[in-house]
Amino acid sequence: MFSRNNIKLSKVFLKLDYRNSEDSGIRKLTGMIITYLFINTMLSLGNFQKFELNSFIFSSLTINLFLVGFVIVSDYADLFFSPKHSLALASLPIKEENIFVSKISSAFIYLSVYPLVVSFPPAVYVYFYNHSISESLLFVLISFLFSYFIIGFIFLVNSIIIIRS
Repeated sequence: MFSRNNIKLSKVFLKLDYRNSEDSGIRKLTGMIITYLFINTMLSLGNFQKFELNSFIFSSLTINLFLVGFVIVSDYADLFFSPKHSLALASLPIKEENIFVSKISSAFIYLSVYPLVVSFPPAVYVYFYNHSISESLLFVLISFLFSYFIIGFIFLVNSIIIIRS
């Protein structure tokens, strides 16, 4: 599945994903991480003060849904190639399956930062409820998997829309 060509092509797509008009895109990524940590910390603090544990977890996962969904829809809108771009890439001596696998793998690498960013602040507050590290780690695992479910679901919907268009 991951040939040498797929790895090289994934690296190219990652460079294009992180690319920014002024620099390598690291400042943009760092700025978004800091922003999401701050926003999620403030939202978690408000929910921690208002709700008991189960309601807090539900609201944290709902916030997780919106934050990860927002990143995908706004920052990574061109997740798949349009038919016009696919035709241009078809003239290259690369199999279409290699392009697809490389694009998906680069997207997952790029988007893997955000599940951790949206899971960490609420996990700290989950610890404050019962002072249990195991519950906090379980929340991180659940939130992380939920984020990947959201990413996968949006990938699916996006691919269905592109196939239909």
